[in-house]
Amino acid sequence: MKVVVDQKVLAQSLGRILSMASNRGPGKYEPMMLVANEGMEQLELHLSNGEVFALEKVPCSTLVPGSCIVHADHFGNLVKNLTVGEPTHLTVESNILIVRQNRLRYSLKLYAFDSFWRLPPSEEEVEFTPLNPTEFLSCISRVSYASLKSADTTEPTTNVLVEPLMDGAMRAVGVARAQLSSQQGVGVIPMPFQLSHVNISSLRKLFTGKDESMLSVDSRMAHFHTPDGHLKIRLPAKGFPPFSQVFPQKPFRRVLFPQAELEATLKRMRVFGGEDILIEITIDGPLMRVFMLGIGHEDIGVENFSDAPISLKLDSEYFLKMIQSFPEGVLELRFFGEKLPIMVTDNKGATDLLMQKEKA
Repeated sequence: MKVVVDQKVLAQSLGRILSMASNRGPGKYEPMMLVANEGMEQLELHLSNGEVFALEKVPCSTLVPGSCIVHADHFGNLVKNLTVGEPTHLTVESNILIVRQNRLRYSLKLYAFDSFWRLPPSEEEVEFTPLNPTEFLSCISRVSYASLKSADTTEPTTNVLVEPLMDGAMRAVGVARAQLSSQQGVGVIPMPFQLSHVNISSLRKLFTGKDESMLSVDSRMAHFHTPDGHLKIRLPAKGFPPFSQVFPQKPFRRVLFPQAELEATLKRMRVFGGEDILIEITIDGPLMRVFMLGIGHEDIGVENFSDAPISLKLDSEYFLKMIQSFPEGVLELRFFGEKLPIMVTDNKGATDLLMQKEKA
């Protein structure tokens, strides 16, 4: 293999792929495969940690096609510290990769091809459908807060569910012990699948600066394609909690409130305590009073469609995360009764639930 690449472009691609699929820590061996195919003016970078399989394509001049396996961290760190923007020659000779610029030359040890993570071939047909990366990331990112474990509980972090709806719509759902978040969006999803928080972080890096992508899902993997990258994510075997049973099926009282004002109030109150601070909220007429026992209270103007007062006790950490996940604007709070979760919605397909705390 013999190719010539631009150092800056190669360094950017290496930084992206290492952040997407490397998880063994600095200095530990992670095999990366470099491939230069005949007739293709691009160098392929392949990297996997066994769960995520990433591919980046770097423009190059291919003088001799071929492939090799290098130490991912060593190669990435070397390229990052080469002379910026200078043509970089990569040449395989015997069992080494020679990295050369105008006044420097380095030799990197090559590794056996069987050291690289490989998936057994799939017998399923892979069909790709267009996916808007911005819309998709917006959906899964907004709900991901609900599946992260709290600092005050041993509840494990759960995944985010992505599922198809009717007429080209999709829904993302995050759920944990005390909260649930769901967000509808536009996107053709072939079948339901789950993503971990690490997977979501990798997708953010793949989709950065991209206006288009393609998606395919089979029983084992979710495949995401962009014009210059490819990410394959191994799907978890465990099922997703039956979240639809959590939604209350009874009449509710309705209150409209300003998101930004309530978020600012909750942030100020969180200054005074740790992770398990409770707040109490009373809504009577056009006023929402948020107070913390022994500390203080704030009043927020609301549009109240209920004749009877509403009284709530909530976990301040969970409630703040819920309110922060919504964009600024007017939100709707639905109160179904004591011992039932409250619901917060907007007019853009978002619906979140939070369990009430028992009153003393």
